[in-house]
Amino acid sequence: MHPTPRGAVEIAAILAEAALVAGMLPPATALDVSRLRDERLAALAGLRADPFDVSEWLGLGFDPARGSADRDLWKYERLLEALDARLAAGPSDRAALVYRGNARYFERDGGGAARRDWEAARALAPEDPAIRANLDRLAAEGR
Repeated sequence: MHPTPRGAVEIAAILAEAALVAGMLPPATALDVSRLRDERLAALAGLRADPFDVSEWLGLGFDPARGSADRDLWKYERLLEALDARLAAGPSDRAALVYRGNARYFERDGGGAARRDWEAARALAPEDPAIRANLDRLAAEGR
């Protein structure tokens, strides 16, 4: 199952509420599931582009609106093809480098390729904190 970012928030809210009702969380846990859900959905709605940081990457390319309506199971493969085409046309496309690195990060044994993409992006934008955070996370994981 590959839920959209909004779907992931909805699923998380349902699971959190069920865990609270079932007593699976300590009584001291003061979760306002509705508030957290609404805050996260508002944050997603306010995005104009996918975040660069791999911990927040939506994986939907350059238009986050595509995620809510597109149910094509092969969209990920098309996304990779689109990123590769952008990089072939413009190897200095920082956004494409970061997004391609994000995709490679989630591939089996993709750490080295992700690092190469992110290093190339960092050479174009040395002060970008999200690119640095991605590289730091990769290093911390020993990949």
